[in-house]
Amino acid sequence: DVSVHKNILQQLQDRLSSAPDDDASEMLGNVIEAHEKLSNEVEGRINIAEKYVSNHEAYLQTFEKTRDWINTVINEGTPIIEDFSVERDTAETKITAIENLLQLKAEGDRTLADCNEQLNIVLEQTSLPGHPALLSNFEQQKKIWEDFLKRSIASRDKLRHMFDQWSEFEKIVEDLEAWIKQMETQLKDQSLKSTEEAKRAHLQKLKSLEESI
Repeated sequence: DVSVHKNILQQLQDRLSSAPDDDASEMLGNVIEAHEKLSNEVEGRINIAEKYVSNHEAYLQTFEKTRDWINTVINEGTPIIEDFSVERDTAETKITAIENLLQLKAEGDRTLADCNEQLNIVLEQTSLPGHPALLSNFEQQKKIWEDFLKRSIASRDKLRHMFDQWSEFEKIVEDLEAWIKQMETQLKDQSLKSTEEAKRAHLQKLKSLEESI
């Protein structure tokens, strides 16, 4: 429409040049000047609108990539952090797997930070009624990520505690086995050919062992 109006005004100007009319020429000149100014303003606003739309589309793509990345990590990691049906031999492997998940924290935080940076740009270019939905969606993804990290840390710490308990129990069992072997040796430490006095001393020793047991 702007181009059509510009062409019409140009045609009028050409006609006036062949039939001079100072008043009409001046009036038409003012109209053309105002039209040119309006045309430039409209073009500027169109460029701004296109830039805003482009920024919004770029943010939506970034947000979707961020959401997909977080969902992938969580979907793959959840079975690891929620399964506690492990033996001592596999506990260390499970702890290592969870620690590998936690190493993704830096990448996840950086991805969210980049997304938030683009969100702030889009918010400046979006009317206030559109802010709540944008903010809510981003904060929801951020919370999902932070909750997953918290659950991962809690699972790792729980497995570490279980592993420590297993190690402590194994140490107790080893000590008991060593003690039992020592007791068995002392119980057998008496020859049938020993003197009566030696046998009495051994009997006293056995009574002492009984008390210690």
